[in-house]
Amino acid sequence: MIDKNIGESLRKVSVRKILFLDIDGVLNTPDDWASLRYINDVCDPDTTNVINRTKLGLLKMLLDNHDDVEIVISSTWKFLPDGVDRFIETCSDLGFPEIEDKITGKTPNGDERKDEISDWLQENVEGECIYFILDDMYPKHFQEHEDSGEHRRVIHVDGRIGLRVFDIDLISGIIESEVKKRGERK
Repeated sequence: MIDKNIGESLRKVSVRKILFLDIDGVLNTPDDWASLRYINDVCDPDTTNVINRTKLGLLKMLLDNHDDVEIVISSTWKFLPDGVDRFIETCSDLGFPEIEDKITGKTPNGDERKDEISDWLQENVEGECIYFILDDMYPKHFQEHEDSGEHRRVIHVDGRIGLRVFDIDLISGIIESEVKKRGERK
């Protein structure tokens, strides 16, 4: 369960760094979904939370290198009963329990993900922030975020491949560049 107080220390940095995280296509791939077990044409509920451990490890690498990045779940997993809690549990089961401490919220339900992200930012961020949208949805769906300023980034992940080291390096490079521009401590 997401507690609004989780990550309070993350919010005390001079410029918040927020990662809007999609899950399907980012932390899993079609090959991972092929591993689901079916019993009488019904998916076994024990296999429905498909997260690729390697992709999750890449996310953890980003969080280790930039410990002030907070995660906001923008994935459709937020629509599932206990979806975010199941994601957190799956992270823990795969050996990454500390990811829970980085999750500070989820976007509100809306018609389009770009609007959900905008609504979340408007409701939860005062002042400047650097945010990233990590998603396998085609970037044109996020055009307003791309056009809105240099500190906002959409990182398009190929949903057939999932998160890659390249994506993590790209985000890290942008964070480091922005931190250097502002004279902040890493």
